[in-house]
Amino acid sequence: MRDYIVHELQALGIAAAVERQTGFYRESVVAFRGGIVENIVGRIPGSANTKAVMLACHYDSVVEGAGAGDDGHGVAVLLETARALRHQSGLRNDVLLLFTDGEEPDMMGGEAFLSQSRFRQDVGLVLNFDARGTGGPGLMFETSQPDGALIREFARAAPYPRASSFFRDVYERMPSATDFTFFNRKGIPGLNFAFIEGGAFYHTSEDNLARLDVRSLQHQGSYALSLVRNFGGLALPLAPAPNSVYFNIANLLVHYPLAWAPAIEGVLLGCWMLAVFAGRKRGQLRAAGMLRGAAGVAAIIIGTALCGQGYLWLLNKLHLIRNELMFGQEYGRWWLLAAFVAAAGMAAIGLTARLVKRTGRIETMAGAALVQIALAGVLCWKAPAASHLEVAGAVSGMLLFGIFLASPKSRTVWLAGSIAALLPALMLWAPLARHLDAGPGVKVWPVQAFLAAQFLTLAATAFSTAPSLAPTRWAIAAMAVSVVLLSIGLLSAPYGARDPRPSNVFYALDADRHTAFWVSRENTRDPWAAQLLGAHPKHEPFPQISPWWTGQLFWRSPAPELLLPAPELTVLHTSCQNDFRTFDIQARSPRGAPAMIAVFQSDRATEIVSLNGREPSLFESIPRAEVRAQYIDMRAIPGEGMALRVRIRGCGKLRVRLVERSNDIEAALPHQVSPLPSGIMTAWEDDYYNRSVMVTRLLILE
Repeated sequence: MRDYIVHELQALGIAAAVERQTGFYRESVVAFRGGIVENIVGRIPGSANTKAVMLACHYDSVVEGAGAGDDGHGVAVLLETARALRHQSGLRNDVLLLFTDGEEPDMMGGEAFLSQSRFRQDVGLVLNFDARGTGGPGLMFETSQPDGALIREFARAAPYPRASSFFRDVYERMPSATDFTFFNRKGIPGLNFAFIEGGAFYHTSEDNLARLDVRSLQHQGSYALSLVRNFGGLALPLAPAPNSVYFNIANLLVHYPLAWAPAIEGVLLGCWMLAVFAGRKRGQLRAAGMLRGAAGVAAIIIGTALCGQGYLWLLNKLHLIRNELMFGQEYGRWWLLAAFVAAAGMAAIGLTARLVKRTGRIETMAGAALVQIALAGVLCWKAPAASHLEVAGAVSGMLLFGIFLASPKSRTVWLAGSIAALLPALMLWAPLARHLDAGPGVKVWPVQAFLAAQFLTLAATAFSTAPSLAPTRWAIAAMAVSVVLLSIGLLSAPYGARDPRPSNVFYALDADRHTAFWVSRENTRDPWAAQLLGAHPKHEPFPQISPWWTGQLFWRSPAPELLLPAPELTVLHTSCQNDFRTFDIQARSPRGAPAMIAVFQSDRATEIVSLNGREPSLFESIPRAEVRAQYIDMRAIPGEGMALRVRIRGCGKLRVRLVERSNDIEAALPHQVSPLPSGIMTAWEDDYYNRSVMVTRLLILE
């Protein structure tokens, strides 16, 4: 892939530099990441450069995946954008094309570029393209801060923008990262893009060209070309502007300053109070009725969300959700979700209709509008970037409230007005439900239930009358519909070639004890795994292969011992001064395994000082603390190995656990391991746990 990218850039007349560097950074108090990377950087000169616009993607993939979506599509986007730029008149600013290596093993290519590349000081803005699936619209899901100027230009230049400040808030709370994470931490302004549908195949052997949706590729490409043309003509870096709230209405990106959120909440509350004043003056509203309506609507919404949580708990308890796919993805989950929405929706509609009958339509709607305004106020206070979601519900509630107060005589006017009033909530909540399903999946069904309940209570208040069925019969009808849809979902979601089952097995050899095991992180029951694990694998810790995660449980069965050479650790130099002992060591794999984890432990403080002569990049969010053990995950290990410097407090011993890994289980054990059959795919686990061969040993350095 590296040679292909270089060839394509050179064919376009773009000079390409391959930068071979050591990426190395401290991920946490105890964890370090490092390895050899080969980043590719191309440059298209501008006519009067201020700072360069950099398009970025990564060209590596997980070992077991073809990486068509993650991130082969990004490579295609950058190359095609470069081709288009070479056939137009030059831009004002330079354009950098960065293809990073080592992104999948924890963004080592991005770290290496930012710490060592000769191009790093030239970047004025970065546009990063990645994927967490195989299709769907390209979402602009992360920005640098402050983002006001970026969002203004994005809204002006992108032809089909799909973005929400809510995405940014959610992503910042997730344990995920891309190369953009490092650019952002270094203060480089930019935007991050990805598509997320087809998440079941992310980081698996099914992330291939057959699964990749070319429409998603086109959408990402439209971002790259339009935005590089726009930013390529501006003076960079942009003058900062305060953070924004932004969201889509069809192809229009609405955006306004984040500071406006409290004012919008105040306007909504003021409108509600004026409407209540007018209604009470006309004798249409009673305080007790409005309070009863608000309490009833709030109880229905909260109850529906709690039912969603209970439904999810029940499905897990009954093992109807298999939890074998990534990020809460489930085959046939649309039917499972439809079963819940049908039951909860019918219940919400029925309860709302009865509330309307007892309280009155106008007073119930006054209460519903107040509840929506209150929810918008909560988000405005706790998560202002997401406040627009509840503002949409509040606007719909207020419009319906106003229509009821106006009491139009024409039923057609009333009906059309009520439908139009529901559109603000529908236009924001329906796309959000789609993205939540593609992202966290079944894990956030309670959130989807919460949104559905809000919409249904508004709609039911506007249109429904008291149900003709008695409450008990209404509940039975709701459950019957739910059971039917649930049965369809369970019957329509078998594993097969279209929806393959994930499988996860690897081979582990303990070189000290001369014992070997077939191991899996999952209790897989598919035939391919069962032929190795057997019928009764043990479920227990295996600290020899996961010393950095002592609580991890594995399924394992005995395996034949292969005569594989153990990883080596050579002490090049050691010294003890001022109550600190330093070890200069060389870690290598005689069998050429590309990855190795080294865990260093001492009786007192332990510190990994350098890798291949480089000190690690540090981030302000990681506190400094003395710990007895630290580990480093090393990737792309060359034949000569990796040079490490480790320091311990005191002049005692240093215990080192080495775990090396190669992803060649079929070649190493051809008589025991067959290729994956149709209907089986690799699990989305880290490469360490997918069809790999591990060799571990313990050394004590004195």
